[in-house]
Amino acid sequence: MSDVDRKASLGLSGLGLAASGYLTYVHYAGVRVACPTSGCERVQQSFYATPHGVPLSLFGVLLFLAIGALTLARGSRVRVLQIGLALAGGTVAVYLVGVQLVSLGATCLWCLTTDVALVGLAGLAVVRLVADSRRESAS
Repeated sequence: MSDVDRKASLGLSGLGLAASGYLTYVHYAGVRVACPTSGCERVQQSFYATPHGVPLSLFGVLLFLAIGALTLARGSRVRVLQIGLALAGGTVAVYLVGVQLVSLGATCLWCLTTDVALVGLAGLAVVRLVADSRRESAS
């Protein structure tokens, strides 16, 4: 992984961690989410925000921590795990944007921030995967 890829992955992981961490804090503190629109409250009060009573943002915190830690680690197995987590997270993010737009008719800026970070991490993972494949085939 190049330094640029590593810095971009760490930056996106940090951005997603901050937004997910804030939403997790809001959930457990029982305070209103700071939002310039009413969309955040609507999304945060929906079933999708707390499936089975656990805030989805908590899973985001764990996912961003894992991807960030794997970005700092070395090895091909670590890279495969990081790529898998990033692609899975990006897929879920796209689904959740659809849920906000279609099912809820509202968007949460904090949620969209995590979604953008996850899609960005997935995009970086695909670029790395293609670059690694080209390197291996050139060898």
